[in-house]
Amino acid sequence: MANEFRKVTDQNGVDHPVTDDNRVTWAANAVLGAKNLLNNTVQTKTEGGVTFTVNEDKTITVDVPPANDSVQFGIPITLVGNYLFCGTPADGGTPTAPKHDIYFWDATTNSRFKKWDGTTNSESDYGTGKKQVKIESGHTVYMQIRVYAADSFTNLVFKPMITLPTDPECDYAHYVPPVMTNKELTDAIGRELSVSGLTFTNCEYVAGGYVVSGNICTINLRVKATANLGISISGLPYAKISNNSNYISAIMHKVGGAITDSIPAYCTSDGLLSAFQNAVNDANYLVSASYLVR
Repeated sequence: MANEFRKVTDQNGVDHPVTDDNRVTWAANAVLGAKNLLNNTVQTKTEGGVTFTVNEDKTITVDVPPANDSVQFGIPITLVGNYLFCGTPADGGTPTAPKHDIYFWDATTNSRFKKWDGTTNSESDYGTGKKQVKIESGHTVYMQIRVYAADSFTNLVFKPMITLPTDPECDYAHYVPPVMTNKELTDAIGRELSVSGLTFTNCEYVAGGYVVSGNICTINLRVKATANLGISISGLPYAKISNNSNYISAIMHKVGGAITDSIPAYCTSDGLLSAFQNAVNDANYLVSASYLVR
């Protein structure tokens, strides 16, 4: 099985060859979670004659500049705390000569939020990199995408992201529902967690299971490899796969091993979770994935 598949499709629909280098990246993503914390639920809409199209990957395409002044597209935010944000296309202008930008607006006080210091106003991102924002609790918060009449473009694409302060990179990744925390997994055991109907190939069940909450399936399993072969688990809830993807990424982390010992895996639309590489016989693996069910 390990040699049958030579690529994996990520959450952005991009194919990657299976190599040792991106095994490390997949393992880190599984442990640390998706970096974009912006869960954009806003639909496509037209404001002031300008259409803001929400794409499948949650980027936003603006068709043309407004005829006068500026127009804005607001995304409601429920996060609280210190964050970084970005996503404005390049050449967004300056504060004195703006073309297009992203900024945070406090609808409760009708003012901008502050930086982490709590005193200086949060800046706009004019396409120059991540900016700070301190989001206070009890406030109505919007991440505003704004375009000006002074700009000139056709189909300008914004890639809005909110990340933790420890992640300074702006490479876009759309929001992915997080894998269950240890507490959530513990709370689910004996209540919703299930292994009913699962079939284990080249491994044996040790602990854990899967849980479906709403339309999200979260898998947190511990298995023991029974051969130096690829592990697979069938009978899981069917995954909803986007049109430009073949699989949903998963991970099998070797218990007690280094992050490079982790094995990238994939979930398919017919309830199968399989590894891309062979496991080590008698080793224990933590199997993790989270996906939309169909």
